[in-house]
Amino acid sequence: MKVIREAPLWKMEQECTGKGHGGYGCTALLEIEESDLYLTSTYDFEGDMEQHFTIKCPCCNIETDLSRNDIPDRVIIKLLEGKSKKLKKQQEMR
Repeated sequence: MKVIREAPLWKMEQECTGKGHGGYGCTALLEIEESDLYLTSTYDFEGDMEQHFTIKCPCCNIETDLSRNDIPDRVIIKLLEGKSKKLKKQQEMR
């Protein structure tokens, strides 16, 4: 099979807000791409887990959660698959 055109690298601009992590971001405007995103989790009072798509500002080291609607499905799937592989590997090492 021959690749005619690879999928373009996803990137977007995002302001450092600290959303989801107490606020107080430095308001720097950042250009982020797939490799800058990682998953974080929070738990509500009933113990239910919610996953967030997060970046860390290189200026102030504050984390900011991005809206799921701003991230393409293919990027989200890659992140979730990567997490599944890490968990499986950790379980195999036990």
